[in-house]
Amino acid sequence: MQRCGGGLAQPQGPRDGHRRPAEYGWLSVLPERPPDAAVALFEAALGADNSHALAHYNLAATLSLLRQQRHPCEVDAWLDRILDHLARSVQLDPERQARLKVDPDFAALAGLPRFRIPAGAEADSRRGALQIVQGATFYAPGVGVIGNPAHFVLDGAAPHTDLAEGALPVRMVHRSLGEDGQVTEALTQGGWALAPDGTLLLDPDGKGGEQPIQRLRLNAEGDLEGPAGERWMGLPSECEA
Repeated sequence: MQRCGGGLAQPQGPRDGHRRPAEYGWLSVLPERPPDAAVALFEAALGADNSHALAHYNLAATLSLLRQQRHPCEVDAWLDRILDHLARSVQLDPERQARLKVDPDFAALAGLPRFRIPAGAEADSRRGALQIVQGATFYAPGVGVIGNPAHFVLDGAAPHTDLAEGALPVRMVHRSLGEDGQVTEALTQGGWALAPDGTLLLDPDGKGGEQPIQRLRLNAEGDLEGPAGERWMGLPSECEA
């Protein structure tokens, strides 16, 4: 595992939080610091000035590395936190989109819908929505120790615009807590399509099933929402039990 700092982005000039490279004194010590200490340095930098695009970006990268070493709940490296800092970094410096698309520190996050939004995908068109949802996993809101009671995985092929034209497969996974305290999973297969306006059409149990078709729209955070209160999250539940 590399020491924190080896793969981190370096300041390029005023665009990075409106500071010159010489003003990032804390960067000079990062190669000698473990990730935990680097997190504290980036947090201190943001505490002094929350407009550092570079500090937001490198804090996200360091947390992403930390969660590969240890349980994310032990080091406050949950996905929500990482993606919040990434989104803020891109908001402050849009050119960071190009960097994060190829940054190996975020390779494990590339399939998350919410990661794909800071990476440049736009949800307000069918093409943009497809970039966000294709091959992605969405989760029912978390419930206590069981976590997410259900999730579904969309097929990664190009979908039709209507279920009647031929739905792509979607793998539905339902979790339940038994009397013995063990969590079990049940698998069913449904179908999905993507309408011309970017609405995701979800058939939870396949053609002819009893469950109604859900018409879901992406929100700004990469979650799916339906008119009847349906909600599928673009991130799994973490550290909530």
